[in-house]
Amino acid sequence: MAFKIKLAGIGFQVNGIYEESLKKHCGDYLDIEENSDNKKCFDNCVAGKEDLKLSDNDSVYEIIISEDDIIREQGTMLEDEGQSGFAPEYLETLALLRKVAEVLPEKDGFLMHGAVIQWKDKAYMFTAPSGTGKTTHIRLWRKYLGQGVSIINGDKPFIRIVDDCVRIYGTPWAGKEGWQNNKNAPLGGICIIQRGTECGIRKLDSKEAIPYLLGQIHFGDSSAQAGKTLELLDILIKKVPVYILNCDISEHAVRTSYEAMTGEKYRES
Repeated sequence: MAFKIKLAGIGFQVNGIYEESLKKHCGDYLDIEENSDNKKCFDNCVAGKEDLKLSDNDSVYEIIISEDDIIREQGTMLEDEGQSGFAPEYLETLALLRKVAEVLPEKDGFLMHGAVIQWKDKAYMFTAPSGTGKTTHIRLWRKYLGQGVSIINGDKPFIRIVDDCVRIYGTPWAGKEGWQNNKNAPLGGICIIQRGTECGIRKLDSKEAIPYLLGQIHFGDSSAQAGKTLELLDILIKKVPVYILNCDISEHAVRTSYEAMTGEKYRES
């Protein structure tokens, strides 16, 4: 039986193959009110996609996941990661992510790889190629700054431009740690992590920032999706400061990124 979720403020009705495990994966994002509604109102095809449809009130997308979608994800994992043998239930979660990401550009949003924390009323994103240390860095923020730091997402958050504000959203796709919360906040800064023996941070201008960010963003399968995502990236870098941080795993690394991104004086723990 299909179920409904809400991601980044967008409604989806999901028709999967392994629906119980998929529903469990999306548990924190279930649209409880909508799941109690049995209406069927999915008629109009979106951008020629037979498995992505809009409801008659343009508020909910229907997603249908097929065996071919799961096979595709297995091929992608083999090509990108050199790994195979993943459970079909796990591959189905990746297929769902891909289909949701296809919708985001028409809602002024996109998927970006990174770890996101919230401090006070703003979110801060740390991004880098896998294995560089972004998860370690947000773990250090939690260690040294305490309960004032909350996790939004540890791996694959969604970003949307809403009312001229760049907001970042938690998602169920949260990396091996599973760090995620169904919450969102204005994005106060993006920090590109690089390993180093000495700590230092500097703000990048737009021209410098783009090459670092391009590899961390999902651009979709079509030229239209990619073009729209590039437009949104242009808005992002004009509104949100981007920094590059060379750091180790010390408290000094936290102080360095904290003071630059928040504009506040760091207090020793």
